Amino acid sequence: MTTKQETFNRIQESCHRRCIKPGVNEAMRIASDSLMEEVDKTGTDYSLHWTTVAFDGTNSHIKKQIGILHDVVEDTDWTIEDLQLLGFDERVINGVRAMTRDAANNEDYFSFVERCSQDPYAIDVKLADLRHNLSQSRNNFIPGEKDLIRIQKYIISYQYLVAVKQGKIEAGSPVEDFASKFFADDENYSLLYPVFEKEGRVLPPPRKKGPSKEFRGLTHS
Repeated sequence: MTTKQETFNRIQESCHRRCIKPGVNEAMRIASDSLMEEVDKTGTDYSLHWTTVAFDGTNSHIKKQIGILHDVVEDTDWTIEDLQLLGFDERVINGVRAMTRDAANNEDYFSFVERCSQDPYAIDVKLADLRHNLSQSRNNFIPGEKDLIRIQKYIISYQYLVAVKQGKIEAGSPVEDFASKFFADDENYSLLYPVFEKEGRVLPPPRKKGPSKEFRGLTHS
């Protein structure tokens, strides 16, 4: 297995020799080397996840790089500073930072999503990440209670980010405020309370009955 320093040196030397900044190929080398032994919950090679996220309907090289690297800083010993030293585009650096939970400060998941919504590139990558995480057809197990809470958390986050993209709510606004309006008429609204409680957040009671004007045209998709 290639060490982090070996990967770092190879990319640095290659980019210097060709007088280029690191891009998609270099990002793929980092992800491949650092996540080589990782598998998902189904036992599938983890590379399927980050490649799916990176190439989900985008021609943007910035978004592709963010997608490839989106789990590298959170799950390996690579750091934002390493990516900066290699010379990755600042938009990539900011996007990867936005896609990385701040474990050192015990950042809860919804605070992470609110922060991610404020980056113009990371928001699209996070939507792609959630789409793949919500694809239950690849599961080879029956979701348990913890899995169902995780799925509900992903659904809330996905719809929140869609609402931000469509200008229905402001980026960075509280997820619980959005959920209390968007899911107000859902018969399973009460199931969302433990989802927020687990993240240290408090979900208000449903804010209004009937279709909310601010969310008119925003579908649960």
